[in-house]
Amino acid sequence: MAARYCANWLTSYMKLVKETEPSKRFHLWTAITIIAAMLGRKCEIEFGPEIVHPNLYTILTGPPGSRKSVAIKYGTIILDKAMESQPGVTNVPDVITRQAFFQQLQAAERTDYWDGAPFVHSSLFVVASELVTFFQGKDIDQRLADLCALYDGKSTFEYKTKTSGAVYAINPSVWILGATTPNWIQVSMPQLAVGGGMTSRTIFVVSTKKGRHISYTKMPAFDKELTNHLVFDLTEIRKLIGRFHFDTTAKVAYDDWYENIYPNHNIKDPRLLTYAERLPSMIIKVAMVNSAAKGDSMVITELDLRQTIQFFNDIHITMPLAFGGHGMSRLSAQTNLVKELLRNRILISEAEILATLDMHISKYDLDQVKDTLLTSRFCRIELKNDQKYWFLSEAQIKQGVEVND
Repeated sequence: MAARYCANWLTSYMKLVKETEPSKRFHLWTAITIIAAMLGRKCEIEFGPEIVHPNLYTILTGPPGSRKSVAIKYGTIILDKAMESQPGVTNVPDVITRQAFFQQLQAAERTDYWDGAPFVHSSLFVVASELVTFFQGKDIDQRLADLCALYDGKSTFEYKTKTSGAVYAINPSVWILGATTPNWIQVSMPQLAVGGGMTSRTIFVVSTKKGRHISYTKMPAFDKELTNHLVFDLTEIRKLIGRFHFDTTAKVAYDDWYENIYPNHNIKDPRLLTYAERLPSMIIKVAMVNSAAKGDSMVITELDLRQTIQFFNDIHITMPLAFGGHGMSRLSAQTNLVKELLRNRILISEAEILATLDMHISKYDLDQVKDTLLTSRFCRIELKNDQKYWFLSEAQIKQGVEVND
């Protein structure tokens, strides 16, 4: 393995994209997912009978204009250049049929050498800057079931076609880096919003607006030297193969987190409770990425672990926003519309709320939504000049700043 240019690939990547508009969290999780895909099925970590691979399903979620697709575009600039010189994963196009997807999975098969012995695997990276195009068609339920099965690390996978026989994949794994809006999940993809199998395996990274507002004329070009260093180092990360392991202090820190902190997690939204059950394995997957970003040791340190836990803590508080107003309450969608309006405006009169949302909510319904939001301390209401004004709570304003950091 050649010496790396970057002391930490993630830190260097964040420096490269600093003067762009997507939020920091969109950039960070794009970079994390790209490293994970380059590690592929050929990297793992073993705990007793459990084997964990670094496959991730990451969905950047935000309203139109939040620059989620731009974050993915910048990441794939580095990825595509790295794959030119050191092919490692197959990058699947946005639009693809179920049969073509499995043919791509089979075509991704390659042989690497683990301690001198051949290791056959199929590592497939789905980059879908518009997730709706990847999940189009009438077979959504089946495709989600396929992805759930592939996420769980089966050693072989068989797909029988009607005309071309069976498609086999040995040691298959799939990575997804996608982008979508809460509205699309709520309206067109409720399977992702009801706490089912795919939800439990997906990391939803939410930003409600752009991270920065920079004119194209003031946006500097990417530093060519740093870009080249990132490309080179990503090809070196791609060469890693074998088992990661925790050092002694990392084991102690993980045990403490799992036994004393994780049981009291703040993931309370019922749609995310199945995700919370898989959080420990996700922590391990991203800790592998964190280690690989810093060097070739394949050792996870206590610092790697604690940074990884913080990565997740930073996105958990806003993760429920990915599902928009999807819920069982009759007014869940309308409540979410009012919340989003308040988050964007901070202060707004009740008359303006009704005028803005007149196609979606009545005065009667708004009174019920008001009771809910006041009770939950989402906002406060004051009477000024015979008009009711809604104020976003200070806690929500602070959270909004954190969301888009």
